[in-house]
Amino acid sequence: MSFYQRCREAWTGIWSLPAGEATVELTAPATTDGALGRAWLRDGIVDLASIAAFSRLSMQLMRHGAPPHLIEGCHRAALDEVRHAQHCFALARRHGTGTIEAGVFPALDGTRVPRISKADLAVDSFVEGGLWESFAATLHAAGARAAEEPELAALLAQISTAERAHVELAWDIVAWSLSSDTDSVAPKLRAAAAKLPLEPDIDMRHAPDSWLRHGRPGASAQRELFTKVRETARRRVEQILRSQGVPAERSA
Repeated sequence: MSFYQRCREAWTGIWSLPAGEATVELTAPATTDGALGRAWLRDGIVDLASIAAFSRLSMQLMRHGAPPHLIEGCHRAALDEVRHAQHCFALARRHGTGTIEAGVFPALDGTRVPRISKADLAVDSFVEGGLWESFAATLHAAGARAAEEPELAALLAQISTAERAHVELAWDIVAWSLSSDTDSVAPKLRAAAAKLPLEPDIDMRHAPDSWLRHGRPGASAQRELFTKVRETARRRVEQILRSQGVPAERSA
């Protein structure tokens, strides 16, 4: 289990926005759909895990002598995720999750930054950024296009744009890792591309199509979008490999 996954599963409390600060002025009445609220809550927890993951990534990059713009990108992304988490938790409360309080984060107790290879760094960036962050950006963009409330649509579009920047940061890290250690990085990237999951690693059983007007694509739409994102990620990693002179794999 990756550090990012451990952070997602171990979180026991939630952040709220600062007192008196609204995430977005929504005009339509809130729902009492607890499942919809819990879906936004899960998104917020994912964003919280991303804060810790980007922070650790910056230190791993420093260990490998990465250029400053990659380090800066990690910290900018972590700050983005702080706001994204707060927005998601505000939406969760609006849809029936009740009061959300701050809590401890036990996944970080005694945490050390492990020394990982550039190959593993590249693979993590490919999978967590090139695939999962891209999927999140795609979902929010789809939600923005369909949301009935203009204010919610604008918020989701803003989040999607920030997440797209995180995706490009991930690809920059992949390219940098590959360029500096091609022989070890290329095979692991190819192996990871061949093992990408066929479906999202989230519980979509409670994502009906009716949620689309609230900015959340339903289960069938999510599967369709994920398939497109997965294939795009595979093509992108092959493009990066070719740009570094790595020959395409021969068909069996």
